[in-house]
Amino acid sequence: MKVAAYARWFDHLSESDITELQSRMFRAAHSRGLTVHYMFIDEPKGQRSFEAALFELARTAQRYFIVPSLDHLADIDWGSPLKVVEELTFRRIEVIITP
Repeated sequence: MKVAAYARWFDHLSESDITELQSRMFRAAHSRGLTVHYMFIDEPKGQRSFEAALFELARTAQRYFIVPSLDHLADIDWGSPLKVVEELTFRRIEVIITP
């Protein structure tokens, strides 16, 4: 199953934090037979935009993409239903993996 993973920032993340998050998230998904497609990392100041994006994904039941920053939200081509498969927490980060 191909999935998307959303990473919600609890606090400022350094480059090494992001690298660790990506590595652990991909391993966690792979161990469950999931293939991560894209990843979205949201900055704290964009919490409302992040939640709005999740709401839009669920509301429109379309395909989703994960983008590197909030600046790219306008470029998302919304596309399949959003369903949480797993939530993982790494230090200051909550990761939501969706099919």
